[in-house]
Amino acid sequence: MTKLLEIVPRHHIDPDAWNACVATSSQQILYAYSWYLDAVLPAPDWKWVGVVMPDKEGGYRAVMPVPLRRKHISGLTYVWRVHQPFFCQILGVFTSDLTIDSSIFYQLIYRQFRYGSVLRFPYPGLIAEFDSCRLCTTQVLHLSMGYAPIYQYYTPECRRNLRRALAANWTVIDSVDLVPLIRLFRDNHAGRIEGG
Repeated sequence: MTKLLEIVPRHHIDPDAWNACVATSSQQILYAYSWYLDAVLPAPDWKWVGVVMPDKEGGYRAVMPVPLRRKHISGLTYVWRVHQPFFCQILGVFTSDLTIDSSIFYQLIYRQFRYGSVLRFPYPGLIAEFDSCRLCTTQVLHLSMGYAPIYQYYTPECRRNLRRALAANWTVIDSVDLVPLIRLFRDNHAGRIEGG
């Protein structure tokens, strides 16, 4: 019989099983894919582990990524703390089985990792388990309705910025080259973000 939940180090996680679980989950958020977590959590100061609920076929019934950041405490002592990385807005439990009680994942994390600075959960009712919490919100846009209805909900500032972009003759091109996007972020935003 398999354990109900296991904390698995990244190097022991089956990426195909992990990504299949995320892809079939009701959440389907980019932030939880193994390749994405590997990209936004650069070693040696970052790593991630997974809380997994194995299934009978050797895959994962449910998964929860837990990002960890190395914190220098004193002398040569380092402690791994739960910490929300940049470009990883929301993490939580990913599963297609809506009968699974996600609170057991959070309780396990709380017991295993008592130290942490920032972590955003998509389920506000679960933050009571933790000693110090601040409720934050994230807007999730459902893009299936099309551009015109979504545009109606844009803030005046966003509409103004779009008009400025049109006036500047900016163009949108399809590309897999991330270097221009990274450069744009570094030049215009990274310096204004703590730790950026």
